Amino acid sequence: MSRSDSELSLTGNRLMATTVSSLVAKTFYWAAQISLPLGKPGMRIARSLLGTALVYDPRLDRARGWRSLVDGALARERGDLETAVASLRDASAVLPDNDAVTANLGIALALAGRYDEAVTVIERAMRGDTDVTGEPQIWMALAWAHLRTGRSPKALEACERAEESRATSVDLRILRILALASCRGFVQRDELRNLLRMRGQMLPLVLEHIEQLAVSGSRDVARQLVRGLPDSIQTRALQVIVRSAMAGDNLEAAHWAIRELEIRQPDSPTAPVLRSELALRRGDLHEALSEAMEAVRRRPQDAQALDQIVRVRVLRGEAEQAVQDAVAAVQRRGTGGLTAGIAALHYLEAQQLEVAQRVFSVQRSGDELACAFATAAQALLHARRKHYAEALRQAERSVGYAGRIPAWAGSEYCRQRIAECLRETLELSKASGEEVPEALAQQVASLQPPEEAAT
Repeated sequence: MSRSDSELSLTGNRLMATTVSSLVAKTFYWAAQISLPLGKPGMRIARSLLGTALVYDPRLDRARGWRSLVDGALARERGDLETAVASLRDASAVLPDNDAVTANLGIALALAGRYDEAVTVIERAMRGDTDVTGEPQIWMALAWAHLRTGRSPKALEACERAEESRATSVDLRILRILALASCRGFVQRDELRNLLRMRGQMLPLVLEHIEQLAVSGSRDVARQLVRGLPDSIQTRALQVIVRSAMAGDNLEAAHWAIRELEIRQPDSPTAPVLRSELALRRGDLHEALSEAMEAVRRRPQDAQALDQIVRVRVLRGEAEQAVQDAVAAVQRRGTGGLTAGIAALHYLEAQQLEVAQRVFSVQRSGDELACAFATAAQALLHARRKHYAEALRQAERSVGYAGRIPAWAGSEYCRQRIAECLRETLELSKASGEEVPEALAQQVASLQPPEEAAT
């Protein structure tokens, strides 16, 4: 065989191999398309098949686009919205003419809070050649994006367009009630209550909208919507709105929700506890203490009220009184991590290790300040009991929590007390021969006052 014949044969073999690979890749691609409608298990199978298709033919762009689409859908299912948006952007770039991909990107954008872009993308999908208007989820995302950006008439229009397209769902009916209330000040309370009983998963969105109305000053409509919730959840819903509004620094909206809560529970300690928390965020430590004491007066054995007294004492720098209150309160069921941490440190100073251990025999909860104190106390407890590896693990957790304490929730006393506790933990661990990570030692040092660290 001549050289030219050999080269020709080799070229033919390569061409045949490429053709076979392309055919195999397309076979896996179409198998993936068959699997896609089979729910979440089908999507996982489809993703694997699309990956195999790309192994055989890396140039098969539609397989890459569909795999990105599946990645986005799975990310959305698990609540990873940033990954969902990124994956669906990739899918849309590869499959720009696929209106279903564009619509899915719009839905993900709405869920991720990028409302203006979501509206633009969804409207573009609806103008495409493929009819995607029969999918209720698309209309819901469009209506919600309009509601969240203050365009209630547009939200109502989206709900009505969905009805015309015969895309109906309980979720859309709930959003229509919210849009109608925002546009006309009228709330279909009985229908809202019944729909929420059918579809409780929509409650967070309803509460988010109520908070938005309270922030914008439409508090009469917000009040009517609260009254449209099932009776059994109204007080809990108001507490959620208070906490959410405070987290967003919407203190006036939080104050409104506290007043609504007290109307329903005039003798409960919950409202003064929340007013005390609100006063702390404003830096009014005197009012914070007054409201915490009112909560205890209303119900002397209430764990939430006792926790709040301890918190206010700590932030006021009243260390001795805070310790006394924590020791008295820690035996009450339901007290949180801050009370437990302060009480446990008191017992550790008194060399009462077993009593300190019992403080953590039940699960405690709380915010960053509470968790920083509780884990610092547990770190020192483990170090005293010669469990050095666990002591260092808890110390790392405490430093992490301490670094996230907001300015209003911290004080010099808090910083000093946590730093002293962690420094002793590290010293005991190092003296035992346990290796203390340098990064942890530096983080603990950063918690100390500058003059103490220098010493």
